[in-house]
Amino acid sequence: LQREIIERERAEAAHARLSAILEATPDVVISADPNGTAFYLNHAGRQLLGLGDGDDISRLKTLDFHPDWAREIISEQALPAALENGSWAGETAILNRAGHEIHVSQVLIAHKNAGGGVEYLSSVLRDMTERREAEEALHESQQKLLETSRLAGMAEVATGVLHNVGNVLN
Repeated sequence: LQREIIERERAEAAHARLSAILEATPDVVISADPNGTAFYLNHAGRQLLGLGDGDDISRLKTLDFHPDWAREIISEQALPAALENGSWAGETAILNRAGHEIHVSQVLIAHKNAGGGVEYLSSVLRDMTERREAEEALHESQQKLLETSRLAGMAEVATGVLHNVGNVLN
């Protein structure tokens, strides 16, 4: 009996550690039944979607968090791949509480039972806003550099022409 109690305490401690990790991550972590009805949403997900920690999520469908184009990717690519291979990774978007799109890197996992049937689905979504902004800034910098190089080249040609005209005049 004492051994069983110790094993149970260890299992509970391991469960508490995993729960603490899921709640502390800045990534959105969501789990849903095979029909897409959510049964777990971590703190970061609740904040992003404008839900309180005590709000009931049992009526929420995971696809409702996505814009139409992302729903299409999930329905046509992600779900079939996760069901076949166990998981799928790609880029989609979710809608925040104000209805704005947030581009995310998403991993969708199909958790299967011993018989091979889908028991539940889970997904981890990482906000890619900062990365996209950095990519856009880099692209703008590259465009400015190209324009500056083009203007510098034109100035060099003009300087050469003026120098040659000056030599002729002298």
